[in-house]
Amino acid sequence: MKDDNFETKKAGFECVKCGNCCSVPGEVFLTLDEGENIAKFLNVDFEDFRKKSMKKVWRHYIFNMTYKGGCVFWKDRRCSIYEARPEQCRTFPYWDELQASHENWKEIEGYCEGAKKIKNRLAAGKER
Repeated sequence: MKDDNFETKKAGFECVKCGNCCSVPGEVFLTLDEGENIAKFLNVDFEDFRKKSMKKVWRHYIFNMTYKGGCVFWKDRRCSIYEARPEQCRTFPYWDELQASHENWKEIEGYCEGAKKIKNRLAAGKER
């Protein structure tokens, strides 16, 4: 199904810091440099941080996630490493696979308050 407002939705996205993207099951990929940056931000030894908070999966590193699948750094309804968060977090929802289709964007609208906000504005005729 064609959605004439797809490009407007992508262009008009604004994060509202709801944290839903941080609390859904998934994986957060990060580089060693990003891990070092986060360890420095948290003022902890990088090797301790790597052993406790990161897991090597083939050629990549991911955060260890909570038992429910959310990010371990999502605490008290906020990102505890926001200023040092990895690129994957900084660029959501502008990932190639999410931007590739209307169906993928509709999936984002199912849990992301920023995407829902655009959808509601468009439905109300307030967006160009």
